[in-house]
Amino acid sequence: MSLLGKVLQKVTEDQAEAILVAPIFTTQPWFPRLLQMICSQSYILPRMENLLTSPRKKKPSSSVHENGGFQDIREHLIRSGLPEESAKIIMASWRRSTQDQYGSHIKKWLRFCGQEQINSIKPSMNQVILFLTKLHTEKYSYRTISAAKSAISTYISLFHDMDIGSDRK
Repeated sequence: MSLLGKVLQKVTEDQAEAILVAPIFTTQPWFPRLLQMICSQSYILPRMENLLTSPRKKKPSSSVHENGGFQDIREHLIRSGLPEESAKIIMASWRRSTQDQYGSHIKKWLRFCGQEQINSIKPSMNQVILFLTKLHTEKYSYRTISAAKSAISTYISLFHDMDIGSDRK
């Protein structure tokens, strides 16, 4: 278990209150618990070149940008009733490298859904498989198809509980 997971567990066990500075990593197992435990106003620290640095890197983290389908994700989250500040937090959780890698796959997915008249955020498993098969017939490598599957899974999981990688039906 990560250190943050242990901290959250300790706060829960002790029924304590805490001020915690944590990264916005929505894919971490402790992140949903963190969101459930928030009991007052949350703040996003300002983006400053030298605000936070990683001990393993000499440069601070690069700023997050919204490319590919990421702008669409943010807008959908807001339209779904999520406060704009919460949508910003979710969007900031992706590293730039993840946005760069997933962005092109999400764009292809959105284009495919538009052409096939598929609900891009609530597709059937067969529709996702149809998209991945289309990539295969277009001669994309298995590595690229796997990255596309991960991107779509991440995209879809923001809106409802569907894990493409674990469906066994």
